[in-house]
Amino acid sequence: MTELKTVLDEKRKLVDKKATQYRTTRDEWNSRTKEHTVVRNELNAEVSSMARMLGEADANKMRKQWEQNGVLVRLQSRIKRDKTLDAVMKEVRVKEELVDRKQHIDNN
Repeated sequence: MTELKTVLDEKRKLVDKKATQYRTTRDEWNSRTKEHTVVRNELNAEVSSMARMLGEADANKMRKQWEQNGVLVRLQSRIKRDKTLDAVMKEVRVKEELVDRKQHIDNN
């Protein structure tokens, strides 16, 4: 009876470990997919907005042209950079400090 309990406990621990690994992998995938979807949606909105500003009737046509000449990649990069900077700025605390310029020049 004790052996059976030990075997069952080991199997339960293994199942718990696998379930935890699955949940972790699933959560990581969902966060990446969600982020990718958000960026893609923002990119589509930006292309549509730019098409309207430039008087282009067909945003999809403009998007295809931008894909070919690299503008779309630069636009996506800018959106990701802006999102990253926004996230960093939420966490950063800026501390202003007055320094004596003359003292720093003398120390160097």
